[in-house]
Amino acid sequence: MTMAEQESALLSQLTEDGVLVLTLNRPEALNALSQEMIDGLSQALDRAEEDAAVRCVVITGAGRGFCSGGDVRAMGRRDEETTASPADDFARWEAQFRWLHRLHRRVPWRLYHLPKPTIALINGPVAGAGLGLACACDLRLASDRAIFTTAFARIGRSGDFGTTFLVRQLVGAARARELFFTADIIDAETALRYGLVNHIYPHDELRERGMELARRLARGPVGAYARMKDVLRAADAGDFDRALELEAMYMTLSGFTDEGREFLRRFLEQRASRQREA
Repeated sequence: MTMAEQESALLSQLTEDGVLVLTLNRPEALNALSQEMIDGLSQALDRAEEDAAVRCVVITGAGRGFCSGGDVRAMGRRDEETTASPADDFARWEAQFRWLHRLHRRVPWRLYHLPKPTIALINGPVAGAGLGLACACDLRLASDRAIFTTAFARIGRSGDFGTTFLVRQLVGAARARELFFTADIIDAETALRYGLVNHIYPHDELRERGMELARRLARGPVGAYARMKDVLRAADAGDFDRALELEAMYMTLSGFTDEGREFLRRFLEQRASRQREA
């Protein structure tokens, strides 16, 4: 597949404000993740990290949904090519395992570790791997029309795209088990109450409100954000000692960077100005 064809499966746009918007563009299938979309997303994330002009990444979906998950028809075709027991068809089973593991490293792991702020604008239904994609972002803003489901139990699958790890971190152990075992559909208000999303906005305001936040983050200290994310990942892992070590190292490092000095200078000037006006 050519780069142009991949870009047609995943629309990308860099705004003048340093925000890269990635729109999953398969609306007729509720943006189910085809291999072409995954390839395009992986390449876009690679470019986002390399490009200094990109200071924040936004992911959303075209049409009425965010992402309905993996391509279920493709899963069915793969099932037909395999036997029930890995021992009966080990080479094919191993190839499938290695392919899926590489895919997870290329997209949800890559997004989770991207050293720039990431925002999911959940404009409608999100399920399965789409939920993992959203949860791999730093922040999730939802339309009041959005609905959420893990979905995997409905198709006899255990979960992929980082969903089991990421959903559990956001909602806790008991809630995660309930969401995975039942595959219930929950609305945006419930997702907010559970901690799956940060904010809900009226559907017609979601894009505008999301871009306001993205531009605000893009104006911020992107180097400090990268270090914050590193410490927060240590916190996610429950490693307090490592988090303390990283905090000490990165606070020291930040004070030696041009960015850190510039932001501190601005803060002191603004505080002095407010004090003079008081």
